[in-house]
Amino acid sequence: MTAIRLLIDMDEVLCDFLGELCRQYNHLHGTDIAPADINQYDLRDFIGEEGRCIFLRAGFFDCLEPFPHAIEVIHKLIADKHDVIIATNALGHPDVAADKCRWLQRHLPELYPENVIIASRKELIQADLIFDDSPAVLNSFPGIRVIMDRPYNRKVQGYRIFNNSWPDFYSLVCRLSNR
Repeated sequence: MTAIRLLIDMDEVLCDFLGELCRQYNHLHGTDIAPADINQYDLRDFIGEEGRCIFLRAGFFDCLEPFPHAIEVIHKLIADKHDVIIATNALGHPDVAADKCRWLQRHLPELYPENVIIASRKELIQADLIFDDSPAVLNSFPGIRVIMDRPYNRKVQGYRIFNNSWPDFYSLVCRLSNR
């Protein structure tokens, strides 16, 4: 088996950012926006600046739920001796960075802080594979691109993971590492 350095995004890959954002936004504004309705990465057309304030508020990222099997698969990847790095963007806000670090400390303490990178320029991080949802990040990454399928990233080329299927991601990594 060949160990792979895996660069894994947090929001909309490891945890349910859009589900919580839509829930809070709908509650505050009496709307009915669902994550499946969001077909572009820039959220402003869907939630405006007032919606952006929701996820920039201290505590928002700290309360996100992990996607099913995400934590379990991360543990299996670590046990398989892959180099797992969580790379996430803090959007230039200290509260967001602090929330994300608390989340990672709680859910993946074995990775925090050594294998956590807060960065907006993920293509600068040396890794074999990236698992992300952002079209811009995926398009700029020079290695293997694994895409958490979302309506807003359907035109990006790479391995596509549907229905938040972390077991499918694990199977793909096993195939790529000849395991």
